[in-house]
Amino acid sequence: ILAKIIRAREDAPFVDLLRETLVMPAGDLMDRPSKRIRAELVALGARLICREEANQVAINACAAAVELLHAGSLIVDDIQDGSEVRRGGPSIHTRYGVAKALCTGNWLYFWAMRMVRQAGVSPEIELALYNQYQDAVEKAHFGQALDVSVHANQIGRSDIVSVARAILELKTG
Repeated sequence: ILAKIIRAREDAPFVDLLRETLVMPAGDLMDRPSKRIRAELVALGARLICREEANQVAINACAAAVELLHAGSLIVDDIQDGSEVRRGGPSIHTRYGVAKALCTGNWLYFWAMRMVRQAGVSPEIELALYNQYQDAVEKAHFGQALDVSVHANQIGRSDIVSVARAILELKTG
């Protein structure tokens, strides 16, 4: 997949390096036990709103995209929080280093959108998915920015609940 994305020969030496740098750490996290709640919610939502037979390929691609986005956000969040453990194993930055983990986490945001592109939906639906994705990722970053930078002693007492609620709602997307 990487060679195709970057339009290189499969045997190009840097393709293997990218696999080692991005795919291996991503797979390390994605292969760990997870409830896959977000993917299940995508499938449930599709069953609830589709009048005709749902396009299972598109549903699977969108479910995978949500899981990839979530995994990327976990990697970045673990770096920012200094978390050493994730899903029963060492956090990705602990195992592979901060630089590799940050590249992997950010790449997962892009890979998620590639899954949407490959979902086989109409251009109108694809555009709507891109717009929803953009809004969700932007809001999540606003929430994360508040979470990592605002401390209760920096804001007025009357604002604590409002700010905490905003962090929760924005990060949840």
